[in-house]
Amino acid sequence: MKRIPFCFVVVVALVGAFQANAAVVLLEQSGVYDLASFSSYAFSERSRPPSDHVQEKVVSLSFVKIPNGEVDFGYRRQSIWVKTEIHHALDDEATWVLNFNTRFMNSLDVYLMRNGQVEHLLYNSDTSLFQERPLKVPKLALTLGLLPKETVTLYVHYWSRGTTALPLRLEAPEHYASTLTHQSLVHAAFYAIMAAFILFAVLQRVFINGRLQMVYLFYVCSVVLYVLHMDGLSFQYLWPGFPHWNAYASLPLGLLISVSGAQFSRLFLNTRQRLPALNKLLFSIFPAAVLVLLYGSFVDAVSSKQVAMVLNLLALLIGLWAGYCAYAQGLKSARFFMTGWGLLCFASIWTNIAHIASGWLPVASSFDWIRIGIIADALMFQLALADQAHEKAKERDQLLEREKRVLLSQQMAERAVYQAEQELLSAMALAKQKAQILQAANHDLKQPLASMRLALARMKNEAIMDAAAISRFEKSVDYLEFLVSETGRKAPVAEGTFPEHRLPATFPVKKITESIDAMFREEAEAKGLQLRCRHASWALLGVASDVLRIVSNLVSNAIKYTEQGRVLVGCKRYGSHLAIVVADTGPGMSLEDQATVFQDDEGGKQPRRGTPGSGLGLPIARQLADKNGYRLVLKSQVGGPSFFAVLVPLALAV
Repeated sequence: MKRIPFCFVVVVALVGAFQANAAVVLLEQSGVYDLASFSSYAFSERSRPPSDHVQEKVVSLSFVKIPNGEVDFGYRRQSIWVKTEIHHALDDEATWVLNFNTRFMNSLDVYLMRNGQVEHLLYNSDTSLFQERPLKVPKLALTLGLLPKETVTLYVHYWSRGTTALPLRLEAPEHYASTLTHQSLVHAAFYAIMAAFILFAVLQRVFINGRLQMVYLFYVCSVVLYVLHMDGLSFQYLWPGFPHWNAYASLPLGLLISVSGAQFSRLFLNTRQRLPALNKLLFSIFPAAVLVLLYGSFVDAVSSKQVAMVLNLLALLIGLWAGYCAYAQGLKSARFFMTGWGLLCFASIWTNIAHIASGWLPVASSFDWIRIGIIADALMFQLALADQAHEKAKERDQLLEREKRVLLSQQMAERAVYQAEQELLSAMALAKQKAQILQAANHDLKQPLASMRLALARMKNEAIMDAAAISRFEKSVDYLEFLVSETGRKAPVAEGTFPEHRLPATFPVKKITESIDAMFREEAEAKGLQLRCRHASWALLGVASDVLRIVSNLVSNAIKYTEQGRVLVGCKRYGSHLAIVVADTGPGMSLEDQATVFQDDEGGKQPRRGTPGSGLGLPIARQLADKNGYRLVLKSQVGGPSFFAVLVPLALAV
């Protein structure tokens, strides 16, 4: 007898073990049984055999054990047959739940072969309404009744334009109800958290009214809508009557996340100014998504979904790199952006591996990572906004501090300018006061000088030195010396510093009239006028020098504007005051002229106006009278005499 090599026996045994799966044995009606480990698969063309030809079809297929313990064959254009033998070891009839753990398949048939007969348990496709499902739950499932000690064969025939992952599980009703409750709680927690973030984003949009909040709100809503779709809740609650849209929605919703996420990255990181090159890449996500959507709609949906997943990962990676570059440029809030975007990148990488490299990673776990990444990203965004608000508050405080310093500097500058202006005004006022004093002195000095000239001329012509001429000459010299000393005394010695005003003293009025007679007689006679001074014995209480200057200016004015006749200087008592009166036979003044005659450079609008003169005599008299509290009186009419009088308080009669 010829011996068969041992290695050949081992290989045959292994191949047989690989091709033939042991039946899953149901020992008790509790818990859950993962059918993938007990199942085999085969590929065929995309066609549904008639129910009476299913047995012939499955016999013609070569089933192979499912590798890696996961019913997931990536993106396939073929239909897939999954075969599972089930041995019901219980003594009683039992009902189980066959859970497919998927929200949708483009085509799904479930057959049960029992005692050589084929039962068609389920048909679901992209034309099936939600209400047509055996169990009204987000994920596909059906009930399966098994007889005592029964062995059956389960055939699942399906194909998909997307992922082919089909996590088959056989669950006891109680366990399935517990699974639904757990999933509902997870969904409720996730959507409650996202609803809070959305509400907060809406409030920020209302009160802050920023474009960033608007784009972020759009991004979060697109993410939530995509997760709702992947959880099967959108088909259950949003569009249960639109199965075609439900079969197609994952592509546009996924691309919407890529576009909104890229736009959010551009706006949050301000890549348009900070990172122009990356800004162009992020902006290019939008036209790329449009092209993928058009290709999937009209050419090939399977490959377009693969490209859409890669495009989403690419958008996340570009955004993550842009966040790093922005952080390197000093945008501190970018660290929160990178944290959230990094978790989303991890979830996207996990999802791509789970869908493209079939069997390596469970597809169901990728959605858990997506949820974690979305929540973390939303939280990081709020932290980033808080950080931005803190930075803006610091910038605002620094700006306010700078403005405060600028305002303080401006105030100091304005104060310095104001002080300089005040000093300038004081200097101008001081110069004006000095000029006024010098003008007054110049005016008052003219009269004694004129008297001296006349006296000298008379003495020269007559060659005599009579006592009267000598007396007048001496009085003029005395008055000249007095004016010079008064001018020096009254001039301000520093800014705002003036000598004290002389106190009133008692003096005889006769001293005033005699001085006037001595100073102005020669001038009056030279003009052909008669000057008469009536002396009195009254004593006055005042400043003699100021009274003399007032009267001398009145007499000088009278002589200047009187062409013929005489000028009279006399005294008249009015109660407690003595009026020193200066009367002339000049042309007189109108009431209008009388109102302005004591103002600077005014002498009336009558013919006297044309007479040469500085026009300072009467204003000086008014200023001196006001300073000492004397009353200055004027009575005149056009064509008649003029009467000027200064009222000085009386002392005792001498």
